Amino acid sequence: EPNFFSFNPKEAKGIQCRFGERGVTAATHYDGGRNMVGMITGAKRYILSPPNECPKLGIVNHRRHPSYRHSMLNFGHINLLKSTDE
Repeated sequence: EPNFFSFNPKEAKGIQCRFGERGVTAATHYDGGRNMVGMITGAKRYILSPPNECPKLGIVNHRRHPSYRHSMLNFGHINLLKSTDE
């Protein structure tokens, strides 16, 4: 039966739990299900975008592509503060 944590239980494939340490990054991507983030200690930075912005993020939408659901952009190498007028 659907609830807050499992909105489509028949298609659920178990709980995915990821642990990270200092310096670990994840590529820009989208997940098909809900997510919950819990922190024990430290800090994390997330860049969130609404679904209608996916076309601007270079998201690969071809199911057979090895980077399916991931962006071709690397935010670690984009200077967001650089002026385009220079």
